[in-house]
Amino acid sequence: MRANFLLCDYAEVLNGKLYLMGAGWSKFVLTPERRTLNISVAGLIHVPWDQTNQRTTLELALHDPDGLLVENQDGKKVFFKSPFEIGRPPGTLKGAELDVPFAFRFEQLMLREGRFEFQLSIDNEVLYQNAFDVIEYDPTTV
Repeated sequence: MRANFLLCDYAEVLNGKLYLMGAGWSKFVLTPERRTLNISVAGLIHVPWDQTNQRTTLELALHDPDGLLVENQDGKKVFFKSPFEIGRPPGTLKGAELDVPFAFRFEQLMLREGRFEFQLSIDNEVLYQNAFDVIEYDPTTV
């Protein structure tokens, strides 16, 4: 399997398609007025023909600059785990890859300055990683 994803301000899957807003960023600036981050992770999992109709497990995790799982304001890990299975629709050509769109939303994250990384794994194999920087900026000190 292959996968890729983007960091977005907002994303959703509707009728098998991804809808993205504010996609493709890699930096978030913390200011005195803006201390929390709302983030969506959206992308595609590409499932080869011979791996369809098999139950598999997807995991998405956010790691802090020290490599630890980030916790949200409620003390829960920013981590998602779910089984999924994609079947072959009627008429699918033999050997065709099937795409599985996904969108995950995380709200009101309070992150410190540093480099953070989302990792997407399927059955404990990391397929894709995407990092972003959180930068502290206070205009009153400039």
